[in-house]
This record gives sequence, structure tokens and C-alpha cells, in this order.
Amino acid sequence: MSEVGVLCQDLEKLRSRCLVSGLRVLDTKEAVRLGYQGEPFRPIAPTEPREPTDQELESIVATPETKRVMQLCTLPKYIGDMAVAMSMQPGFAAAANDPYQFVAPGIYGVSKGIRSDEADQRSTSVNDSTINPITREPAKVGLHIDNWDDPNVTYVVGNLGPGKRYHCVAPAITRERVGRTGSQAVAAYIESIRPQQPTVYWLRLDEPGHDALGRPIIDACVSPVASILHDGSTGGCSRESTAFFYAVEPFEPGIYPSFVS
Repeated sequence: MSEVGVLCQDLEKLRSRCLVSGLRVLDTKEAVRLGYQGEPFRPIAPTEPREPTDQELESIVATPETKRVMQLCTLPKYIGDMAVAMSMQPGFAAAANDPYQFVAPGIYGVSKGIRSDEADQRSTSVNDSTINPITREPAKVGLHIDNWDDPNVTYVVGNLGPGKRYHCVAPAITRERVGRTGSQAVAAYIESIRPQQPTVYWLRLDEPGHDALGRPIIDACVSPVASILHDGSTGGCSRESTAFFYAVEPFEPGIYPSFVS
């Protein structure tokens, strides 16, 4: 049974938005040199992406038996604009237990902030409390499973541009299989299944645009971040971009248009 998959009715549209790669556990010296966290963490980085094979593409498509589904859809741009406005309010903090509220038709959730990333960054998630000794900036986390108490926490990740970006997922590595969420546990699991090489899917969120009626829209991914290995990336993208995040109650497919259907 597939644990995580993308809702998709047009494989060629998905192919046009998807790259794949492997992943690797970084040793401490390399991790620090590349801007990641050092000991005691064991950062996991994706390798160089490439075009997917037919089999790889078919493997990420959700089936009726898939436990957790991901949506790739377009949302009204004002949803992202609201996240930006909230993040600029004095004292804003993305607390774990903030109550969900009405966000937009069919979406109930709470803003978890925004982050702006430079172009061509293989990994974008950072730990603000850990400073890399070389870059003197918050250290990169790498591929990770969000450490929420509730493994069912789902995020909307949207792209406000101006450039493209990726939401990267490794559907074969889940909290259920690993048993825990920390990088040490995930790294140990990856090493335990060698020589298997889990596939990382790079799902591209394009720059903002307009729908057929001229209304501003943005690309978004609805992703089970508390149960699947994932990260953001601007790898290979020529312009910087800003992502916004909402923790949400999973909403029904079809409320917002899918760009892979």
C-alpha cells in the first residue's frame, strides 16, 4: 500500500512539474562546509535532480489505497498576501497550538509564517537557533520530518515568487516507518535499508500568475509535513522566491484547481 502520493489525473502535466533525485546522509565536516547543522545532527541532503522515469512518475501518483495524499493546486494570491501581512504584525509567532480559523473558502488553518530564499539553494529549511560556524547564518536543516506531536499536521506551502521553487518529498520515508522524527533517527533508517535508494520528488511551484479571468493566483502544495521526509529548494532556480505556510485541515480535492489534472 502506498503511504503518500500526489493526486494527479494527467501524468504528462505532472512530468512537466517534477524532477527526481536520490539522497545522502552528510558527514559532519561536509554538512558544516555546505551550511547545514553539524553534530549532533545528521543532515540529509538531496542529490542532483534529473528527469523522472515513467516508473518513478507513476509511483508518486496517489491511488485509492494511498494513506496520505498531496495536492498540487492554484490558490487565490490573497491567501499568501494574508500570510505575509500576519508575519509582519508585532509579536507574530507560529505557535504549535494556535487554533485553526477560516482562511478562505474550504480552508481552515493558521499561518505558520513565511520565508524568503535566495536563488539556487539546494536546501532552504533552516534552524534559527543553530548558527553554522562557516556561514555565520542559521544552519540548514536538510530533508526532515516536522516534529509536531500530531503526525497528521498538514501544511499548505505556497510560492509568492518572484522566482520558482520546489517542494521536495521522499514518500518512502515516513514517520510511521522511521518511528521518530529527528535527523539521527531518519539517518539511521536510511542506512538500515541500504542498498535501497529512496527517491526524492522535486515538485515545482511556478511563479505567480493569473487565471483565465485575470485574477492573481499562486501555485501551492498541500503536504503532510509531519509524516513525510521533505524540504524546500530553489535549486536550479535563477531567481529568489518567498514561500508561505499554513497548517490546515486537509480540504477536499477540487475546491481549488489542480495544475496536474
